[in-house]
Amino acid sequence: MVIKPTGSRQSKIVRSGEAARIFHAFGPKKGRVLDMGCGAFPFQPSGSGYEVVGIDQDKVGFVHCDFSYDQLPFPDESLDAVTAWEVFEHLENPFFAMREVRRVLKSGGRFFMSVPNPAHIESRVHFFLYGDLPRWRRRSDHIFIPLPAIMRKTFAKRFNLISMRYALPSLLGFRLPFCAGKHTGLNAVWMFEK
Repeated sequence: MVIKPTGSRQSKIVRSGEAARIFHAFGPKKGRVLDMGCGAFPFQPSGSGYEVVGIDQDKVGFVHCDFSYDQLPFPDESLDAVTAWEVFEHLENPFFAMREVRRVLKSGGRFFMSVPNPAHIESRVHFFLYGDLPRWRRRSDHIFIPLPAIMRKTFAKRFNLISMRYALPSLLGFRLPFCAGKHTGLNAVWMFEK
């Protein structure tokens, strides 16, 4: 089943090439990959041996799947990897979606997700000054705040945590020339195994 994606553009982590680097370091070398929340451009691991299926919540032009409430349209244990680059912060019920990812992954399958990093220095300063987080303001559709403690209490209970790292180092809108850390990475990237 190929689900035609719609939407406007890829996430920052995919556009930067960081998602591909992480996937190739920790992901399967071949197999069936689901890209949740792909928009118009499903994530494409380089190399042969991958069958990539993209799916999005957008209702225009293809099968609609509300990740917060609908079952993913795949049989149990049918996928080798699932990616969700900058998706879960948009979900009303991210824990249901997480359980669905676990259901469709094969034993040993990998789950990759990136979410905004609420510990980024700009987020911390903004919270101190204004009492809210910039990437979760009213004009944004981010509703789930993926704090590391919450991720460990929920996601890491249902999956084996392979690695968590920070990506896309930046400050005041400028890309930094060094590795992302807890206070400089715009995104937190979580890698799990079923």
